[in-house]
Amino acid sequence: MTQAQVLAEFDKADIGGYTFFFHPDHGYVYIANSRISLYGDTDRWAVIFEKNGYGNRALETSIELNYFGNCLSNLDREGLNGAYISNTKYFNLFGVDDICLDEPEEDFELLDPKKSTVTIRTHEVDVIYDNKAYAQQGITLERSKPSIIEFTYLLAETRPEVLWANEEELRTCIPDGLPLIGRINEWHQDPDTLYEKPPSSNEAYQLIAKCIENRSLDPFKPSLPPNNHWSNWPEAGAL
Repeated sequence: MTQAQVLAEFDKADIGGYTFFFHPDHGYVYIANSRISLYGDTDRWAVIFEKNGYGNRALETSIELNYFGNCLSNLDREGLNGAYISNTKYFNLFGVDDICLDEPEEDFELLDPKKSTVTIRTHEVDVIYDNKAYAQQGITLERSKPSIIEFTYLLAETRPEVLWANEEELRTCIPDGLPLIGRINEWHQDPDTLYEKPPSSNEAYQLIAKCIENRSLDPFKPSLPPNNHWSNWPEAGAL
């Protein structure tokens, strides 16, 4: 397991070997949180890119996991006659039917004041309607009342644990017992990665590959400031 081998696996997403790579600015998802989980032992490795957010087509807040590694299993196939390997799994958390008004189009996606809580897996979470609570977290409301989009941002700031994938979900496509090397919560994401540049050109991914090679997070010492916070990607969900 060398740095070059890991980076070559990342770059398969750039040449069609995988169907998905991490996109913080995907036009169909208002990204909330993101992190990267690294697993490995002497001859096996896996990296899981994780993001959660509100999908404006699915009308749900969900988790997206993108898997890379040399020991993956349980992958689906997509495209005509299963032409492509899908390295992605999705887990739904809650949607408009759970917390939003069933009202005319102008109120679409706004929170329903009659719904005081929402169940997210094993968590009973208060639904927040107070505009001040959003302002305190730097969240600007698009309308006069909060929507499911802004509520997802608020959870990312105040209750991030309810949005993260649990260990069972993370291990959906990797071997049982593969040791966790560590998790990276902040990094610099080049907006041109995959669109204009291969993933291997990204400093953060170069360092992640070095961490896999060393089976330690010690090499992760980026020179660039982190920018994966949702507030840095205003075009996410804009389509």
